[in-house]
Amino acid sequence: MARTPQPDVSAQTFPAYPLPDHKPGWRLMLGLALGLALLYFVTALPIAKSDAATRSAYALTATLAADHTSQIDNFARTASGTFLTNPADFPNAAYYQGHFYTDAAPGASLLALPFQQFGRVIGNLSASFSPTSNAPLDAPAALSLLAMALAGAGVVLVVYASALRIGATEISSRYAALTVGLASLLWREAGRFAPPVVSLLLLTAALYLALPP
Repeated sequence: MARTPQPDVSAQTFPAYPLPDHKPGWRLMLGLALGLALLYFVTALPIAKSDAATRSAYALTATLAADHTSQIDNFARTASGTFLTNPADFPNAAYYQGHFYTDAAPGASLLALPFQQFGRVIGNLSASFSPTSNAPLDAPAALSLLAMALAGAGVVLVVYASALRIGATEISSRYAALTVGLASLLWREAGRFAPPVVSLLLLTAALYLALPP
């Protein structure tokens, strides 16, 4: 029995339909998020000029990096810049058995810890070239603020990913993410050393994981 010849599929030509590619959109969004992180960082309020709650949270980061303890005695200061001598001078701290402890949530402090350590290295290196420089104090504080700015950029990226996951278009997802990054309290929270921006990052990440794929 003769076999029916099969058509040569390799010789057929098919219309050139472009495959969907989300990588260009992600590259653009990543660039925008990094730009927002830079914006948050350059507009951040210096820790020394912040409120007591911010200074208390940062003191925990500094003491974990330098003294490997949760006692903030050597880093907590009053608004005038003096060290604490009276528990009433620092409302955002607890006093127990002769030591001060922060009452801030530890999330921001733990997130900024690697940045604090790297800042200490940079600050000490700068001080070796310029002994009168204040870099040993300024560099760790600046890089700790950078950690908060990057956390804010992370919130923007998670919002973008969540919008894409629920079926929004590329433009709509980008618009939603930029709106959150520029027209909400995220800018303020990512521009200061405080736990809320870390909470926002964790909550948006949990929401993204809860969305159906």
